[in-house]
Amino acid sequence: MKKMIINTFIIICVLFLLSCTKKYEGAAVNKLTYITVNYNGGYTNKRVLDFKENKYYSIGYLPVDDKEPDLELKNTFSESEGKDFIQQCYSNGLFDIKAMYSQSGIIDGGGWELIIEFGDGTIKKSKGSNASPQKTFNKCAIAFYNLCGEEVMGTLPKYYVYPPQISYAFHYNENGTSISDNSLTNVVLANYKWNKKEVLEKDLYLINEENKKNNKFIHDIEYKLILYTGNYDYNKKFNRIVLKEYDYNSDLTNEKTVFIGSFFEIKKQIELDIKLNKIYTYELFYKDGNYIQYTFSTFIN
Repeated sequence: MKKMIINTFIIICVLFLLSCTKKYEGAAVNKLTYITVNYNGGYTNKRVLDFKENKYYSIGYLPVDDKEPDLELKNTFSESEGKDFIQQCYSNGLFDIKAMYSQSGIIDGGGWELIIEFGDGTIKKSKGSNASPQKTFNKCAIAFYNLCGEEVMGTLPKYYVYPPQISYAFHYNENGTSISDNSLTNVVLANYKWNKKEVLEKDLYLINEENKKNNKFIHDIEYKLILYTGNYDYNKKFNRIVLKEYDYNSDLTNEKTVFIGSFFEIKKQIELDIKLNKIYTYELFYKDGNYIQYTFSTFIN
């Protein structure tokens, strides 16, 4: 009975929050243009979202003789994705910002301009010089990133664009001295699926071929890989970690799963023996479907 009451309360709260969201019922949005200018040199970024063509265009340039280069197509989106974007930005107050923002007494910095063109012929313009509705821009940052595929407006939450890394080190004994070092090889992000972006076909062999010249492994020394979460501050914890080993060749033969585990606190760090002249990956899996793969090799030069 108590569980039923709690579930009913949660449902009511969700419905209440949904009812509080302002629904956009204005004229159709045909185009949104966002321009930023760096006063130190004049570098300009122009971004255009065309909701009639469902396309996103962008160009970054230095003005020459007041000429503006042609926009470049950067991304396409569906009609429903465009409508969701408009709804999110409207709910976050982007359509209600003032016409002008400025901060006097500053001679450098930057400026911006936002132009929203509607289907009924009306146009809403806002601009700023060294000042902006930063809270509103930040609220809209995720909507822009998800639709455009790149950072456009505001500041995204930490780790929204680039996945978090867990800490690592290589441990070994040399001449009676115990050494822990994280610079014996390059550990690099390989494949991932992360917040609307994914790279799932990077060649692990080619990645490690490019980096093997930086390796500092030595014959006849036993190495351990240590993984720990001491610097891991992403609010969502991975629910599974998998370490795999491959032969160092283009076919990645003899795949071997060395370790499978779950999220671990720093006091429960993982220490694993690793072999020389191998390719390794460790993969992090999250409940929301996000996936990260890092790779390194123990190739001896």
